Amino acid sequence: MTGDPTPFTPDDTTAENKRLAFALQAAGVGTWDLDITNQQVWWDDCCKRLYGFDQADVVPYQQVLHYMHPDDQVRVNTAIQWALNSESDGQYDIHFRIHRVDNGLLRWLHCQGKAYFNADRMAYRFSGIAQDATQQKLAESARQLVGQRFQAAFEKAALGIVIATPDGQILLVNEAYSQLTGYSVEELYRQNYKQFTHPDDLPANERLIDQLGRGEIPFVDFEKRYIRKDGSICWVRVNISQLVNQEHQIDGLIAIFQDINAEVATRQQAVRSEQQLRAMINEQEVVQQQLTESETRFRSLVEESPVAMLVCIGPDMLLTQANEKMLALFGRDQTIIGRPIMEAIPELLATPLLGQYRHVVATGETHTELGAQILLMKEGQPYIGYYDYIYKALRDRSGAIEGVICTAVEVTEQVMAHQRIEESEATLLNAIELAELGTWKINVATGEIIYSEQLQTWLGVTGAVLGGQASPRVHPKDRQRISLAIEKALEKGGTGRYDETYIITNAVTGQERVIHANGQTLFDAGGNPLFLAGTAQDVTLQLELQLALEQQVQQRTEELTASNNELEAANQEYAELTTKLQESNGLLRRSNENLQQFAYVASHDLQEPLRKIQQFGDLLKTRYADSTGDEGVYLDRMQSAASRMSTLIKDLLNFSRISTQRDTSAPVSLQTIVENVLTTLEFTIRETGARIQVGALPTLSGDASQLGQLFQNLLSNALKFRRADTVPIILIQAHRVDAGDLPASVQLSRVVPQYYHIQVADNGVGFDEKYLDRIFQVFQRLHGKSEFIGTGIGLAICEKVVTNHGGAITASSQPGQGATFDVYLPTD
Repeated sequence: MTGDPTPFTPDDTTAENKRLAFALQAAGVGTWDLDITNQQVWWDDCCKRLYGFDQADVVPYQQVLHYMHPDDQVRVNTAIQWALNSESDGQYDIHFRIHRVDNGLLRWLHCQGKAYFNADRMAYRFSGIAQDATQQKLAESARQLVGQRFQAAFEKAALGIVIATPDGQILLVNEAYSQLTGYSVEELYRQNYKQFTHPDDLPANERLIDQLGRGEIPFVDFEKRYIRKDGSICWVRVNISQLVNQEHQIDGLIAIFQDINAEVATRQQAVRSEQQLRAMINEQEVVQQQLTESETRFRSLVEESPVAMLVCIGPDMLLTQANEKMLALFGRDQTIIGRPIMEAIPELLATPLLGQYRHVVATGETHTELGAQILLMKEGQPYIGYYDYIYKALRDRSGAIEGVICTAVEVTEQVMAHQRIEESEATLLNAIELAELGTWKINVATGEIIYSEQLQTWLGVTGAVLGGQASPRVHPKDRQRISLAIEKALEKGGTGRYDETYIITNAVTGQERVIHANGQTLFDAGGNPLFLAGTAQDVTLQLELQLALEQQVQQRTEELTASNNELEAANQEYAELTTKLQESNGLLRRSNENLQQFAYVASHDLQEPLRKIQQFGDLLKTRYADSTGDEGVYLDRMQSAASRMSTLIKDLLNFSRISTQRDTSAPVSLQTIVENVLTTLEFTIRETGARIQVGALPTLSGDASQLGQLFQNLLSNALKFRRADTVPIILIQAHRVDAGDLPASVQLSRVVPQYYHIQVADNGVGFDEKYLDRIFQVFQRLHGKSEFIGTGIGLAICEKVVTNHGGAITASSQPGQGATFDVYLPTD
């Protein structure tokens, strides 16, 4: 124990403290202070009376412990030391037994106190209160002896039962005893049961009680007379036994009283009385069995319930039972049973469930929630659901509320559907408002017509009106026709359709409008009309425009006749131009054929001399293989130039063929095209270690040869223009894109609703986008011949192929960051 060297002065009190002390003493509550430094206890007069001390105000701490029951000394001292510990909150609250100093009697005390700490967390004061808890403990001991199950039988027993102190002060009685004496239970708690005994029977009664107390007899069983509250005499048989605590000390008496008025005359009545007593014992066993069966049925009811159900008890909502449907609803298993539900399912702390539970426990009122939104964690993922649930109070056998039974149903789908309906209704209402439409509904049974605000404004009326009252708003020339149309729409077995145009007059302003009304009748199962509802549109302006339009049509018809004459002359001129165009197309076709023939001949004629140059060059290289002069160098340069010339001629031939051959009508699988190209480039791919990822590619109408050339050139470029220190990675993928979502820079030769967007991306050397307008031109190169070989025709061929197929090609890149080629081809 630690303390402050400051002198201890418990008498330093104010007038307010003195008034508080008087109030505590009046309530039988004593106060004490522990001088931590000197290990002394300061008492007030009430505390001294509780312990049976003399007039000394100060008692050594160890002496106080000495007068406590041996079994409680360590427990009390430990509680005090913990309260003085700087790690505790300083609170002290304990029940313990003492032997009074003056007479040695065993008493129960209830002490509460608090330690006070300075800034260094050192206890400098420890004080509190003490009060006699003997009666409370005796009552608790009696109740514990009776037990919860006996309590139910105790309350419902046909015999009067009393638990009292050894001197006869009543602690607990049942309703049967109350009825036996004519006093209420509350009145009996303030009396000694000896007060009801007839004076002539009291000496024998007390003599038997004394014998029982001395242990001369095991129990008391005798007959006596009771004086009831109304003064009448009642014969009772009483059976009294002692209540002994764990220390084998007498805590009290238990007495069973039986009304034997009708049995006093004869022994037969006494025998029947004994049988009734035995029947009561048997009844307790039956009640116990019934309770067990009831609990079993209740558990079975919870487990087999068609809806999710759980049972929680106690202030912390301890989960004692939950069926599989409830566990599935929580996304949990059986391990949560036996734990406070807010601890087992912490996300429920954010909901009002605990507060609602405690309200039901406190009031017994049933609580219902419909469509409550609750966030739960299911399989590690947040899940927001909507639930209907009911809290109903759970009562024990005495009728006290001990918890709650909860049933729940998930209604997420219904709530979401309702929300969608509300959204649809709101959307429809907005559409009606935006369209400046009015709505109306006729109740066939009442004749009432409900108008929207728009229609009320047009008609100059408010709220619901009767059909007869609404008819004056319809123009006289239209009334009969409208009435007949409504009657037809309401005919049983009819279509229920209503579609009429008529004039209405505003009741306030007199303004006339032409409205077009559409409606549909709702029939019941028997085909009888219930409602006719629909919309109305102000078409006044439309009709005026229609009249003006008809006048314009007449005027335009006359103008059109004159134009037709002019058009006929133009058509004749157009026919002559068409004839000339067909002749020009024929000449162009023959020119393309001649160009293709020329390209083939030119290619053949140019390739033949080059092959001769290369063959003779190879012979010269063989002849001068051992030469140490410049001859070999010159021959290598010549051969390299010849090879480039040959490649250039082949590329020009390909470019020429692609420009003249445009059969793009056959279905072509781009997946197959790319697989064939990868097979062709297999050696280069293996040599460079390239990794190529190909996504799902579509099938479209096109020229397989040209599309193969497209992907051959794009993939060859990606492999050729690679970075020296990096493994080439090429990604090919495709997806659909709407025409409206295409970049503004893409210029297409054919317009369709959708295009395939095909991307070929690499991680190569890339290029500066300021050269983007040059890379698709013939003979344009962005790198020197010594850096990368090529003729500068490959991308020009790619653009020509894409153009032939009605598409477009573009690219994006940054130097050193790779390049991406975007190809857009029509889907049909």
